[in-house]
Amino acid sequence: MIAVASDLAADRYGVAHAAIDRAIRTLPRGRNCPSDRAITWRPRDGEPLWMRRGRVTYEVWSRDEDGIGFRRVVAVFDDTVSQSRADASAAALWRAGFDGRHGLAVPEALGVVPLLGARLQGEIDGRPLDRIEAEEAVVAASRAGVWLATLHRRDLGGPTRVVADTRASLERARSILTRCAASHRARVDNVIERLHGGLTPHRPGSPTHGAFGPSKVYVGSAITVDDLGGFALGEPERDLGSFLAEGLVSALSGSAALPDIAARNAAFLTGYGHAGGRGSLGRLGLWSSVSLIERLAVLAEESPLPNRHWDGWLAMCERGLSQAA
Repeated sequence: MIAVASDLAADRYGVAHAAIDRAIRTLPRGRNCPSDRAITWRPRDGEPLWMRRGRVTYEVWSRDEDGIGFRRVVAVFDDTVSQSRADASAAALWRAGFDGRHGLAVPEALGVVPLLGARLQGEIDGRPLDRIEAEEAVVAASRAGVWLATLHRRDLGGPTRVVADTRASLERARSILTRCAASHRARVDNVIERLHGGLTPHRPGSPTHGAFGPSKVYVGSAITVDDLGGFALGEPERDLGSFLAEGLVSALSGSAALPDIAARNAAFLTGYGHAGGRGSLGRLGLWSSVSLIERLAVLAEESPLPNRHWDGWLAMCERGLSQAA
């Protein structure tokens, strides 16, 4: 058990350990942690603290005259902008009632560690929706729809940068896709120009997650949604399209069966509608296509896509745009 920052300084990774130690010692008092004094902690899962894209779980204990408390804290390593946005957004949603008491939650925000580019949050209860078997996933997807509808109905403030951020993301995707698939350049340009043309918001913005999808939804005693770095006021279809697109990408990449994805998506939309979600089908095609193009760019950058896949991907985007017209 590691007790104090000075003990860590002699460690090879003492600076990283000490930064986490100082941050954990200033944690607010938690439900299962009676005091923030005399804290000790240790890594639980053995992952190295210096992994920029990893997550490290810590066991945190506190001792004072009231007794001994225990909680688990997760350090998430993001880029500096994302960590600050995610921490602030999670804190705002927690205060707005997404604290698990009514079956809907975000991770408890516990602050950031700028030195490491990390944010601290409470441990999430449950499994990611994209790792749950088909029959159970249908029920869980309906609950995810309720979570999202509740978010979209909340009267919350937030950034209003969705259109500007999306335009910038589309241009990054254009740069990647035209480089990776030069023979499809004209078609890629056409799709992206049509997406740009459809981005003008049609109504005042709702609170949106920004990257909502099965991989961000954790299913346990509550539905907990993570990764709020893209939280902003925007069209609710932004989140609906992101969820549907993530499932389609899983099916097209062979990691999930298309009938299972279709059933999960249908249950998600049903749960969303029954809970009074504000999104409409009229804009869903546009935002699904935006998310598909963004995800296609990520896949193309990670590894070359077979030429036969390009026609199918672009056809799906074009079909979504036609539905949005």
